[in-house]
Parts: sequence; structure tokens; C-alpha cells
Amino acid sequence: MSRLGGGGMGEVYQAENTLIGRTVAIKLLRREHAKNPDVVSRFRREAMAANLVRHPHVVDVLDVGEDDGVPFIVQEFLRGEDLGAHIENLGGRISAEATLDLLMPVIEAVALAHSRGVIHRDIKPENVFLAREGNLIVPKLLDFGISQIRTPDNVRMTASGIAMGTPAYMSPEQARGARELDGRSDLWALGMIAYEMLTGAHPFEGEAIAELLVAILTHRIAPPTSVCPRLPPEVDDWAARALARSRYERFPTGRELSEAL
Repeated sequence: MSRLGGGGMGEVYQAENTLIGRTVAIKLLRREHAKNPDVVSRFRREAMAANLVRHPHVVDVLDVGEDDGVPFIVQEFLRGEDLGAHIENLGGRISAEATLDLLMPVIEAVALAHSRGVIHRDIKPENVFLAREGNLIVPKLLDFGISQIRTPDNVRMTASGIAMGTPAYMSPEQARGARELDGRSDLWALGMIAYEMLTGAHPFEGEAIAELLVAILTHRIAPPTSVCPRLPPEVDDWAARALARSRYERFPTGRELSEAL
């Protein structure tokens, strides 16, 4: 195995299934977290959520298990770069055509997730991987670790009343730590990503996390055409609805968000 990277919770390795000759990625939870039931539950929820969705634009989970008390997830091995790196490499802005090509498949995957009771809750450019398959770029949604799953008996599988996610892409209701979230929080994050891709700017600013969250909760976004005048004026109406502070004023479903975009 060769190490691909890691963070505070775990590490990712490239490995090979020698029985079938397939290259895979293995995510290992760090041993110091393996006895923490909350962390282990989050780790396993990632695999469960991805398996519930099973979409061409969601990373495919192949197996889960434990080795000497340490949980692991085996998933498809992806070559490429994440959307955040891709945007940065292109100078911070992507054409409208490329934005549609890269983001539409992700919106489709998120819409399917919502239909199956899964809310991702941490959609951001770093969790959209642009996998290279031959001459194609295939966007893949990653990391369902803090997802919320509604089981068939309507049990919500995750903590509530806690602000979880990446601050720059949190919806206002996430920033407030609302106990009840729905798919419109994910759609907000997708709207944020589209805004950045189209304009090269983040709609909210703050030197510290607290300032950023206050901006999300209180400021209105600048119309995209005021940041990038080359955009068609219709984008302003789309962004205003996609990033409305009240979730009841946003697009209600991924399909409607996608069709309007």
C-alpha cells in the first residue's frame, strides 16, 4: 500500500485487490479514534450513505470492515483532482459552459441522495472530485461523513442542534445550528459553488469564522453580474433564489435548481 493523504480523523492509502487485480483506495480511521463510538459511527455512516445513493457521480464504496479493531472503508480509486484545485489552477473562475458540465452531474447525484433520505451537509469544492477516465472528466461527490440519513422508519441518524459542515458553504440554517435540516441546505452549498465558479469570488467574506457566519446570516449576495459583467443577466435571478436566506424561498429540489440553472 502507498499513502495518498490523511487528516485528523484518518488516512487514505492506494492498494490493490490481488484477487481481481483492481486498484482501490482504503480509508483507515486513526487508531486513537477507533474507541470513540461517535467517531466510529460517523465513519461508518459515510459508507452507508454512499451505498444508499449508488450513483455514477458518487464515489463507489466497495467494502467496509475492521482490522485489529480499526474500521476501514474500501472505495474506488480515483485519479484526478478536486474541484477546488481545478478552479484554482484555472485562475479562480470557470466558464459558464464548463460550470454546467462539471456541476450538473453533482446536482443530479445530490437530488437522488435526497430522494433516498440522505442529506450530505458538507458539500464544497474539495468534496467534488474530478476523476479522469480516459479523455473524460467525471465529477464524483465524496465524503458523506457528516451526512444525515432518514431510515425507512423515519429515524434521523446524526446529531442535531450542532453546527456541522464547512463554514464557507454552510446554509444559514446550518450556521444557526438548526435542529431540522433538509435538502435545501445542500442546494444552498451547490449555489455557493456555482457562484464561485461563475464569478471567481465567494459571495460572503470574513476574516474569522464568526465574521463569516454573521455575513451568511445577515448579508445579501452581490448579483453575479456585478462581479463578472460578462455573465448573462438571468444568472442574477437564479443566484438570488439559490442563495436566499430563507430556505422556503430557495429552489425546493435539486431538479428545479438544475433546470433553472
